[in-house]
Amino acid sequence: MELRAAGLQDEKFLYELYASTREQELQAWGWDEAARSMFIEMQWRAQRASYLAYYPGAEDFIIWLGEERAGRLYVSRCADRIVLVDIALLPRHCNKGLGSRLLADLQEEAARTRLPVQLSVRMDNRAKHWYERMSFTATEEDGLYVRMEWTMS
Repeated sequence: MELRAAGLQDEKFLYELYASTREQELQAWGWDEAARSMFIEMQWRAQRASYLAYYPGAEDFIIWLGEERAGRLYVSRCADRIVLVDIALLPRHCNKGLGSRLLADLQEEAARTRLPVQLSVRMDNRAKHWYERMSFTATEEDGLYVRMEWTMS
């Protein structure tokens, strides 16, 4: 596994990756393909704008397995914390330990620098349980999202 900085050549992949993370949710709504595509495009653009506005200077990486793009890691390093902005894997690469290795690497960095790792996840996202298994604890909830933090014990 290797991390490489995301670039313009990765835009199509990042869009497809984002769409793959919303597929189950959209199927449950029963929308036709045109409606799903329009919604995904709108949400994709909103996410990108939000990340750029709230996390200027964050690092956007493509996760590579050999010569194949497998996912994304988006991290903002601040003076007082490390923020895991986004981590996503294509469905075929999930549940193989890749995300856990990346998260453990962030936790090791945080331990060395004595900084917390913070993130925000939708309360209904299965990843919330994964973060809990990786020793993240909830710090705040707003009804839709839960903010979580890991600190060195």
